[in-house]
Amino acid sequence: MDVFDALLRQAVSGLLAGNLTLSEEAAGRACADASVQLLRKICALALDPSIEDAQALENVRALCTQAQIFFREQGM
Repeated sequence: MDVFDALLRQAVSGLLAGNLTLSEEAAGRACADASVQLLRKICALALDPSIEDAQALENVRALCTQAQIFFREQGM
């Protein structure tokens, strides 16, 4: 889960470091792409047969909390 958070933060810091200005459309696409990646990770965690259901639920819950905090920090 820390990997997802690190990737999102790296993408945002890369944009800020490059002084790039995103159009509203580009920002929307970036948010949509991040959301798709988040959903893929949630599904992978929830459906992993090698993890007990309780552990999978805990992992999904932690990832959702982490994503919610990240998106709030970005004003999304």
